[in-house]
Amino acid sequence: MMQFAWQSYKRYAMGKNELRPLTRDGYEGNMFGGLSGATVIDSLDTLYLMELKEEFQEAKAWVEESFHLNVSGEASLFEVNIRYIGGLLSAFYLTGEEVFRIKAIKLGEKLLPAFETPTGIPKGVVNFKSGSNRSWGWAMAGGSSILAEFGSLHLEFLHLTQLSGNQVFAEKVRNIRKVLRDIDKPFGLYPNFLSPVSGNWMQHHVSVGGLGDSFYEYLIKSWLMSAKTDMEAKDMYYEALEAIETHLLNVSPGGLTYIAEWRGGILDHKMGHLACFSGGMIALGAEDAKEEKRAHYRELAAQITKTCHESYARSDTKLGPEAFWFNSGREAVATQTSESYYILRPEVVESYMYLWRQTHDPIYREWGWEVVMALEKYCRTEAGFSGIQDVYSKVPDHDNKQQTFFLAETLKTTFTGSGAVLKRIGDVGPCLADPADVLDEQLLFLCEETGLGDTAMSHQAQTFLSTENVYETCSLAIPGPKHRRFALQPRGFDSLPFVLEVFWFLLDFAFSLQLCFLTDFKYSFQNHVLSEMVSSNKLNLKVFAHTHTKP
Repeated sequence: MMQFAWQSYKRYAMGKNELRPLTRDGYEGNMFGGLSGATVIDSLDTLYLMELKEEFQEAKAWVEESFHLNVSGEASLFEVNIRYIGGLLSAFYLTGEEVFRIKAIKLGEKLLPAFETPTGIPKGVVNFKSGSNRSWGWAMAGGSSILAEFGSLHLEFLHLTQLSGNQVFAEKVRNIRKVLRDIDKPFGLYPNFLSPVSGNWMQHHVSVGGLGDSFYEYLIKSWLMSAKTDMEAKDMYYEALEAIETHLLNVSPGGLTYIAEWRGGILDHKMGHLACFSGGMIALGAEDAKEEKRAHYRELAAQITKTCHESYARSDTKLGPEAFWFNSGREAVATQTSESYYILRPEVVESYMYLWRQTHDPIYREWGWEVVMALEKYCRTEAGFSGIQDVYSKVPDHDNKQQTFFLAETLKTTFTGSGAVLKRIGDVGPCLADPADVLDEQLLFLCEETGLGDTAMSHQAQTFLSTENVYETCSLAIPGPKHRRFALQPRGFDSLPFVLEVFWFLLDFAFSLQLCFLTDFKYSFQNHVLSEMVSSNKLNLKVFAHTHTKP
């Protein structure tokens, strides 16, 4: 699927921001200020993680030769950050190639004028030519910044400071954090609209879906990215989650758990597709919650993810609508055609991935396989993948757009939800990129130094190597007429031909993967990999993730 999506883009739209598969041409859009190649940059880490070497080199060559920053249009601060800077940073951390680091920093500098406001809360649009900024005209008559936009910069900007030495990036996002920490919040909730001039909330509309979503996600991931030292992010996340559970969480008459939207104390009993990331987020944060809340959050994550699955299962295409309601005796279905579309979004399969990693319950792989089959049946065209206008019609009406996040997130989370991905990153030794703890969609920082020190880690690894359970053979069970079983091979570039591997993975998403599990490390290893890790003296894996969530 990834190869087909990439090759279609390359053939008909290389260098354009997105592919239009029906008309077989490219589309630039008006969100990126004249920047091009959004699909190229957004796809870099997926291509790399899937070991598509030739395709990755094509993408890298395009960035080196054709990705120019001397543009002069108006750009979305949020979209440029998550797609371009996120994509470039992930590529740099995976490969160490300087071209990605340098271009990420230069592009980050071009976004800084957005922060020139009385409060330091950035406006949503920056003009690359004049350096001026403005808010979106639809955001409270042009007077507001959006929570999901200014609240989803923290991860990338901290690393721009780390990679450049320029403190301005970190200062900008730390100021945003300070404003949000200090402002009064209605019932502990964060409304979606904030004035960048006065620093006051502009409307008491709260949503864990569009307009709010990734703000909450960035809080828990800031805590994790900091090696669990950013106590402010941790406290803000769990406080926000408690408020959401108190004021927004509902259970339908049919027993489905959902997160409603809040408008000044009145609930809209609907849930957007974008809000379906929350099952995975809550599962991700369960481990570091208060001990008495951990099991509760794991169950809550499972119930929300089940609800989102129902929004898929109750459609004719087995793909989910943009929004679904719980009223008038109808549950988990869209109630108007304007909310019945599906644009290749990743949030539901993302939660499947998190829940699988946490529970190893095969149901999440079965649900993931259902999505794969539905994408192939209803969204695949002769020249790429396309969203569809109505998930309740078995005759697909395609929207003629292969979104960048389909390659960057939907296919990647489907892939990473199917088993561990082992990589050798640079010269620091092999690592197991197991997204069980942090991985979401985009940015991976692998094999960083650990506070335990090399000697301690090496000794700890040797201790586990001496135990019998480490030497259990990991195997991949492929259901089929003969229930074939294959030994899981080392996942270097020269292991089993990758095309065949992908075919096996997609043959049945409900395959059984018996993992050799090291409880103290919380990663799964094969014995031959562990031996290498001991000698490399680099065992720690730090994963930093990033999301594409359109408000």
